[in-house]
Amino acid sequence: MSKLRWVLPVVAACVPLSPLWAQDCSPREIGPDESKTASFAAGDCTLRGLIGGTRTEYAHPYNVTLPRDEILTADLKSAAADAYLYVYSLSGVRLTANDNVSAQSTDSRVTIALRQGTYVLIASTRGVTAGAYTLQTALGTLPPCPETEARLDAPMDGQLTRDSCRYMDVRAPSSDSSRAAPYRLTVPSPSVLTVKMSSKEFSPYLEILDSRFEYLSYADAEGDPEVELAISLEPGSYILLATTSETGPTGAYTLTAALAEPRSCGGRDIGLGETVEGRLAAGEDCRYLDLVWLSADTTPIDLYRVTISQRGVLSLSLSSTVFTPYLAVLDERGLELNSTIDDEEPGPTAQLATSLPPGVYHILVNTWDDAGAYKLMSNFSELRPCKIDDARPDEPMQGALMAQGCRILDLVAPSGDPAYAAGYRLPISDRRILTADQTSTQVDSALYLFGPNEMLLSFDDNGGGGKNSRVTTLLGPGTYRLAASSANGGTGSFTLSARLTEPPVCAIETIEPAATVSGQLASTDCRIRETVVGSTGGSYVRRYRVTLTQAGRLQLQVSSRTVATALVLTDAETKTVQIATTQLNGAARMEKRLEAGTYIVHVITMVSGQTGSFALQSTFEASQ
Repeated sequence: MSKLRWVLPVVAACVPLSPLWAQDCSPREIGPDESKTASFAAGDCTLRGLIGGTRTEYAHPYNVTLPRDEILTADLKSAAADAYLYVYSLSGVRLTANDNVSAQSTDSRVTIALRQGTYVLIASTRGVTAGAYTLQTALGTLPPCPETEARLDAPMDGQLTRDSCRYMDVRAPSSDSSRAAPYRLTVPSPSVLTVKMSSKEFSPYLEILDSRFEYLSYADAEGDPEVELAISLEPGSYILLATTSETGPTGAYTLTAALAEPRSCGGRDIGLGETVEGRLAAGEDCRYLDLVWLSADTTPIDLYRVTISQRGVLSLSLSSTVFTPYLAVLDERGLELNSTIDDEEPGPTAQLATSLPPGVYHILVNTWDDAGAYKLMSNFSELRPCKIDDARPDEPMQGALMAQGCRILDLVAPSGDPAYAAGYRLPISDRRILTADQTSTQVDSALYLFGPNEMLLSFDDNGGGGKNSRVTTLLGPGTYRLAASSANGGTGSFTLSARLTEPPVCAIETIEPAATVSGQLASTDCRIRETVVGSTGGSYVRRYRVTLTQAGRLQLQVSSRTVATALVLTDAETKTVQIATTQLNGAARMEKRLEAGTYIVHVITMVSGQTGSFALQSTFEASQ
């Protein structure tokens, strides 16, 4: 069972994902209904150069752009080699692949439903072989797949036949030809949806999608005749997709759906230094999904309320002999501050230490597996003393991390980071570019930058080369804090240096709230770390100023036929409001309700240093 994390709304830096192929394997172009002939030869790019790994077969990437949502069929034929064909998203996600089209042929064929956008076909071979090949593409129309209105008052009987829609007709990208039936469901208020599907003729598979047909959750009967799925949903329109566990089977099925209010999850008080015993029980107890929207986690939980009167460290221990404990600390809004989500091997005891400012907090007691009795112990201690030195720009500063010394969680709150740290105060009077380096021959350097509100702005482990760290970012006026630490909790000496420089003058274009513009990211552009406070990315950036004269919902989309793009929306002071990274069809989208004011749209590539053309579209709908 995987937990859905509640993350504090801290957008410290844009950290783009890297695509799988290297920049020196430039893609060729092929149309969606076109044939190209070429040859594999010594010196060509290899699969290892494109997608990593160890395979050394020659590989040719082709960009293909679909003008609308369609089914793409691609054939790779060769008399000289055992053809192998791959389909990737522009951002480097593998979507499908094929080696042999049949037992009698070593040619390759893929058929996949794709959304409008740009994708990458990789023509390659099984075994390092040179020779000629032909790559042929063809588009097919997605057949209509009518939706049935889901009923909540009675079971819904259905039939999957050879003439039914396929899974790939509803969900893209997909090459799954399993038969499927979509049902549309309207959720009027925050609710928990429970769906059951049963069949005597096949093993059922259920999916829940949002109104844009984006995946939310699934349940697989895995050979059994019945499956059940529960998920917490916000008000809106959703799709229930009834299909089969395996491709091929068809037959009759019964579907039932019910909406219920989330169960009450009241909290009991627990004192500092107190030990309580409790029991998690399935049934009517509060569940994880009753607290977290879009969660399908039905494990039971207990909530405890604790009051912190002074800044300090709350230490918790949750133990059980019958289940594997999961433990979290939440603020009054239910946002997770610290948890044991990252425990690599959860055991019979879960432990947390979290520094907290004064306030009321909640302790979440949960399980990774079974339910039963548990013991929860709380303790509270003062922060360890931390000497905060003034950072001296352009002057190396010597420091040391010491056992039982100051930790990150002693420097800032809330924090659950126990790594030893040395703190430095850095006042900034005007907008400046900070370049901070932590070097050491004794520790694996890890450098943190915290904002005036103690929120993490930037972090770097090995960006300074080897085991050294470097943070480079734009900062506005205020007092910041640098924390020199180690990536593995080690101790030893280090050198910290900080340099402040004036930010470059970066071009910005004014656009209307509803506009369509084309642009080009070039090596002469500024980088995102020079234009957005707290960003450390090295991607080139184009900026657009948009002014809203009244509150409303702003929608943005950027797409490119050559590079994976991303969007960063900031306020007029270039503090991040929202980030959107590229989707599988090569476009990045965001939608945000904003108050009247001026905002900056930043278009960047997902990989530092890449360049390419793009199209940006914005729409705006005013609201009260």
